[in-house]
Amino acid sequence: MTRRTNGLQQERYPCIDHRPSEQFFKQAGSCGGLVGESVKANGTIANIETLMKTSKSNGYQVFISPQCYFPTDHSWQFGGTVENMMH
Repeated sequence: MTRRTNGLQQERYPCIDHRPSEQFFKQAGSCGGLVGESVKANGTIANIETLMKTSKSNGYQVFISPQCYFPTDHSWQFGGTVENMMH
């Protein structure tokens, strides 16, 4: 029998942190001036750490999807304010 928590099958639902980036989280990063105070005020880094530790300790798989840029990314003709700042 599969162990279930809140109706979710743990082996089917991982915790995924999508696109963590130093440019976003660090005050000195290219986006620090735009989002740095909000990241600090909301405890974003501590909350992400808590989410990952709690997920892992409850049997969920934890994955980090890295931020990767390729040379062709810089020629895109779209992007929001924060994405454009990061390039």
